[in-house]
Amino acid sequence: LVSHPEISFLAIPLDIQRAMAAEGAYFERMHLHGNSCVDWAGLAAVMRAVGIDRTVLVTDLGRPDAVDPVTGMQEMLEELEKQAFSRAELDRMARQTPARLLNLDDEG
Repeated sequence: LVSHPEISFLAIPLDIQRAMAAEGAYFERMHLHGNSCVDWAGLAAVMRAVGIDRTVLVTDLGRPDAVDPVTGMQEMLEELEKQAFSRAELDRMARQTPARLLNLDDEG
């Protein structure tokens, strides 16, 4: 699980992300809150190019000076829905894939 490939100081290039995904890597995509090298459209493009099956959505929130993690996740899902991700795709990235990686029961 590669954490925050779009964070400014890391900014993993798309071709490297694709190569890593081909070797089995998953990517933890974070809520965009000022320290990312992409905007929502750019994040969506990278997610599609690398593959939603290789994506885990997270907020990376919880600091006292930031929006709370629950609100942040709602915002992230809304922004990605604006980028034409279906609810099924969002559910896969935000719930199903993380549950599978953690060996959790995926029911209800």
